[in-house]
Amino acid sequence: MRDMLGWLEVTNPSSVHSTNYGLRDKYTVTWLDECEPYLKWKSGGTMLLHLYGIPRAGKSVVFSSMVENLRLECLEKPVGYHTTAYYYCLYSRQQGETLPSLRSIISQLCRQSKTVPEILYHIWNSRDEPSLGILIESLQTLVDQFRHVFVMIDALDESQQRQNMLQLLGLISELDMPQPSLLATSRDEVDIEGSLGDIDNKARIPMDNKYVRGDIRKFLIHQLERAFL
Repeated sequence: MRDMLGWLEVTNPSSVHSTNYGLRDKYTVTWLDECEPYLKWKSGGTMLLHLYGIPRAGKSVVFSSMVENLRLECLEKPVGYHTTAYYYCLYSRQQGETLPSLRSIISQLCRQSKTVPEILYHIWNSRDEPSLGILIESLQTLVDQFRHVFVMIDALDESQQRQNMLQLLGLISELDMPQPSLLATSRDEVDIEGSLGDIDNKARIPMDNKYVRGDIRKFLIHQLERAFL
């Protein structure tokens, strides 16, 4: 299974996640359990949550904190109840992220469910590559094993051919899932908001909000305290 999943996951997001989460100051992003749009999304009351802001506003750090917050919650639930899969788009890769992100998400769900859709085994054994249709079919097979699935993608705007990424989110939102929860981050750009607008039951969180402003104050106070010690 390990070899097969290594073939499937062409881009592993774990190192990028570790880097981003490591950038978080321990005094910041402690507000997630106070943020009403986030709590509503986490409970299944909203299908799509869109975190947006200007470049270098800290979106990826907040995103990494959300991933960790959900991971801890999933661990507290019975096996097969909640699960989460995430991906970071990076401009430096200079690639379309649609298939790499989908393959990574499927690989993570395979590990968590300890199963692999049979059709993927057949393709792997034939030394072929899966099509988008096969990947979506495989994703449907995997999400059927969980009650609540969180799919999280950071930096939509950094993907080459990002319209394809936006269409992928639409396809995932249309899967037959008891409680689908999608999270996306990006710059506040017209084409992204227009495409995400086609997904029903959504909410947006701007990075320019009272919680992030509070984080900035906490960080500055902490830095000043350290300077005078």
